[in-house]
Amino acid sequence: MLMHTGFFYRYVMSKKAYLKYETMNALPKVYYAITSNKKKFKKEMKRLDARVEWDDISDGRMWSLTRESAGDLILICAVNRDNIPEKASNGVIYGLLAHEAVHAWQEILMHIKETQPGNEIEAYHIQAITSHFIDSFDAGE
Repeated sequence: MLMHTGFFYRYVMSKKAYLKYETMNALPKVYYAITSNKKKFKKEMKRLDARVEWDDISDGRMWSLTRESAGDLILICAVNRDNIPEKASNGVIYGLLAHEAVHAWQEILMHIKETQPGNEIEAYHIQAITSHFIDSFDAGE
């Protein structure tokens, strides 16, 4: 079960988290992470009391978990390495991560009820999310 508002940031970002979350300075109640580790994913979903299954992932998938009363949004990208062709190039893999980063950005826009963020703002945010996804994926997260 998710905690009260005052504790939410520490709860999501705590050392007990199984995923490495990132935040956006402009959007302090938005947290996003990526994993390709089935065990970490399952443990984090259990910790967050989310009913999401790893088996629902073909190659990549974005989940959003919200706590409407506090305005919090958690975005988790899961990538099933088993379903990515062994000979897939970095371009294919990074393209998948960029694709999922766009979905994360779309969820953020819906969450904050923004319909016209501006081209540069959108590009910078998608770049930041994509960079985090690539760095975490390459690190084996």
